[in-house]
Amino acid sequence: MARRRRLNWGPVLVILTVANIAFGLAYSPITSATRVRVEGAYASDKDRIAEAVQLIRRKPALRGGGQVMIEQIYRRADVRDVTFGQNLFRRGLVKVRYFAPVAQVVGMPRTILTAQGSICQTMEPIDGLPRLSWTPGGPTPTATLVERVESRKVADVCSRATSLKIAALEIVVLENGGVCLISGKTGRVLLGPPDNLDEKFETLDRILNSQPTVLAENKEVVLIVPEKPMVRPLGELKR
Repeated sequence: MARRRRLNWGPVLVILTVANIAFGLAYSPITSATRVRVEGAYASDKDRIAEAVQLIRRKPALRGGGQVMIEQIYRRADVRDVTFGQNLFRRGLVKVRYFAPVAQVVGMPRTILTAQGSICQTMEPIDGLPRLSWTPGGPTPTATLVERVESRKVADVCSRATSLKIAALEIVVLENGGVCLISGKTGRVLLGPPDNLDEKFETLDRILNSQPTVLAENKEVVLIVPEKPMVRPLGELKR
């Protein structure tokens, strides 16, 4: 009759011990964050984030409090990225990044176009941003991939145009997909489709340097073909 093999309890005891320690840590206050520092938060958002941070104070790290806190911070529409880390000394660090605004959207209160081409609301001041509008029936940023790409191009136009410091700047996306920079009632720049932007803005920069007052003289700069720019009297804008 074969002898019955004895069970080796050593590996079993090791596994049970590890599991018991892990279970204990999951509910132990020694893994909780006692001090949490926040970087990157807007002044207008600090109170809200401080309230979210309370979700992880004195709460064991393995209980998932960090993820709950992150989801709470993401509830503000213009928050782009949130990360949380904690070291062995029970100190945590929350980093918050917001979408960079490049224009304020006309007709939509506290709404911005971001550098990534998305549209969202913000609680930050937007008065200094250029105004952005779309003609009725024209393309607007939506969820489709192609139009998101176009929206990113429009955002690039807004960012580049802002650096030129054009007076009373308004940016209009026309029904045919072209883009126009309007300087008050005295001048505008017709860019055409938002492509070849390096060439178009380099040409525009040269024209503005050689003719600093051109957009104050009822003139239109046409850069649809940047190799052949035109400056002509300001007429009615065909939207």
